[in-house]
Amino acid sequence: MEERMITALLVAKVLVADGIMADTEKARLLQIMEELRLDVAESEQVLLLDGMDAAVEAARGLPAETRAALMDRLAEVALVDGRLSPHELREIQELAAALDV
Repeated sequence: MEERMITALLVAKVLVADGIMADTEKARLLQIMEELRLDVAESEQVLLLDGMDAAVEAARGLPAETRAALMDRLAEVALVDGRLSPHELREIQELAAALDV
């Protein structure tokens, strides 16, 4: 799995951790997918949350510096709606542990 898909899927994973994706969160996800230059099929896959578990597995194979930068991005997007829910925090903590960051 390409790094850009890993990033988009893990961003989506954090944003839906609390069971809802606020408009500001969805707008940020769409912006990130555009920045990553995802095509229509890839974007649909992310919006359907298809492949999140595979993305976690694939992220484990990324270099340590890349994993750390990814975690920084996940923390940033978790705060895009102005609050960090306990579910989002737990998701970030679990991802940090899974990625050994």
